[in-house]
Amino acid sequence: MASSSYDSHLPSLMHMILIRLSSTNFLLWKNQLLPLLAYQKLLGHVDGTSIMPAVEITKDGISSPNPDHTAWISADQRTVILLQASFTEESFAEIVGLSMARQIWLALEAAYSCSSMERIQNLRDQLRQITKGVSKPKEMTHVHDEQPSMDVSKSKKEVATSYTKEARDVAPPYQNEKNDGLEYEEEEEEDDEEEEEEEEEEEEEEEEEEEEEC
Repeated sequence: MASSSYDSHLPSLMHMILIRLSSTNFLLWKNQLLPLLAYQKLLGHVDGTSIMPAVEITKDGISSPNPDHTAWISADQRTVILLQASFTEESFAEIVGLSMARQIWLALEAAYSCSSMERIQNLRDQLRQITKGVSKPKEMTHVHDEQPSMDVSKSKKEVATSYTKEARDVAPPYQNEKNDGLEYEEEEEEDDEEEEEEEEEEEEEEEEEEEEEC
């Protein structure tokens, strides 16, 4: 009965999948899928904590099909269905010939995790260029748009923390350039005022000298 109840939820859950897996969004896709799998009590089928029971059980010397194994296989296939509902044609190509949820998950991690970490490193390098004032505002916008792909889970937490810190440091160089420009304009205005005052003083002195001569 419990299995039937979970099965009835699958169509509505599949409509909740908004991000389709590709080579550029693995971390976003993963963060989307994990809560759905946890809600369906299927997370163990992808993280390896749910172990497949024996196919048969023996009681009083008589072997018979294990109902726990049958239930486990059914749950594993529900997991596969949820995963595949979020695939693109590109990601389907990575799992050809795989039928178990854990196999599929490991294949996807092997295919996309490294590229995601490389992408994070590239973004960090771009941020360093921005903080040095080398990159242009347009490039800064590109890095900002890419930021949601960052992962904030466990093994990548330190990378994400470092990334966020660098992101906060992006603004000061541009702000400083703006402030420097304002200060420069203020200094020019002050210099102009001083020159005008000096000219007025010189004119007054000349007028006084002319009056004395008269």
